[in-house]
Amino acid sequence: MDKVLICTTGQDIRDLRDRMGMKQSDFWKRILVTQSGGSRYETGRTIPKQVLLLIHLAYGETKGAERLLKELRNGKSVETLQNISGKPRIRRAKPSASLHMGAA
Repeated sequence: MDKVLICTTGQDIRDLRDRMGMKQSDFWKRILVTQSGGSRYETGRTIPKQVLLLIHLAYGETKGAERLLKELRNGKSVETLQNISGKPRIRRAKPSASLHMGAA
């Protein structure tokens, strides 16, 4: 099966939103995600597969969205969603040296 989802990373989503000329709040509100939650997804937080699915259904081309909906109704979408590779990386701050120095 060819690639079904239009976005799989936060950068993909940000690029899509920019191409559509939408503000974060308007883009994310349509799929019931807060602006702050959407911002976290766009900057590297792991995106739940359900959110990726909603993005595709809400913003994907009609033909692709209809195909995915048909797969959902036939119970085949789990396979499609499980084949998504490469979770977005979460940037974590490095601990400061003072936290590692124990008091003697």
